[in-house]
Amino acid sequence: MHRLSAFMNASLKQESSSWPKLSSPSFAKIKSLPMKTTVYHQVAFHEMDPMGVVWHGNYANYFELARAALLRELGLDYIQMAEMGHQWPVVKLRVKYIRSARLNQKLAITAELKDYKNSLTMTFTIRDAETNTLITKGETMQMAVNTRTGETAITNPAYFIDLISKALNVTEP
Repeated sequence: MHRLSAFMNASLKQESSSWPKLSSPSFAKIKSLPMKTTVYHQVAFHEMDPMGVVWHGNYANYFELARAALLRELGLDYIQMAEMGHQWPVVKLRVKYIRSARLNQKLAITAELKDYKNSLTMTFTIRDAETNTLITKGETMQMAVNTRTGETAITNPAYFIDLISKALNVTEP
């Protein structure tokens, strides 16, 4: 049974022993995609709209929480990525609203890496952390942009692909 009190002490916490385990990637076991990670978030008052549900734009913020956590598990963050010479702006965002999240609801937000060679593409699910009820699902696509020239790359740079492949223990044919 989940320890509900653990949710009350933090609005965002990546998986640890006191949180429910919905996904737990291990680099030693990952041989290929997909790679997943889950973060937990308790809906705060400032995220609500006048109808008493989470404002629709906040779901993109929830996706970002999980996306950043997955990148950290790969040993990357946005500052480091920019220092390597590229940034990855979101060029496509798709959201399917299934149910509304509500004040104080505990959410399990899962990001799954789908592509890292041509783009940085992830899918997302947001579930009620207590009941596992699906609330929202979505997808983002990010494209590499050269920080010096501002040009969009057709594929991700080789160093980026190599970094992720090594983190995933993927060997190229």
